[in-house]
Amino acid sequence: MLTLSELLAADGVTLTSEHIATGTDADGWEHHEYRVTLAHNGRTYVQTVLHGIGNKDKPELTETVHMLISQSRTALLADSYEDWAGDFSSNPDEWMPEKTYTDNVEMGKALQALFGEERFERYAMADLDA
Repeated sequence: MLTLSELLAADGVTLTSEHIATGTDADGWEHHEYRVTLAHNGRTYVQTVLHGIGNKDKPELTETVHMLISQSRTALLADSYEDWAGDFSSNPDEWMPEKTYTDNVEMGKALQALFGEERFERYAMADLDA
């Protein structure tokens, strides 16, 4: 069974990134903000990715694809916002905003359009390392 890195290489998936900002969020978390572009078979998908201020490396293909697919797939598999949010906390006061859920559903659909549903699932199930 191929690792995610091997699958991405075999499928010709590429990533480019551009550092667009350094900032601090409302919780005081300092971060670098990157605009990443994933490309596959003439199609592209653009997303913003945040790295902690201590991480000086640009986003890397395998880790970025793994993170985006993992994050979006949880929303795609949920039956509803409540189902998705309840997986993170049983206390509704602690749930992430519904916009986070809808953004993740949209991201998942866009990644499925980029890679195809079968490839999306194969990437989701692949191991990160050999």
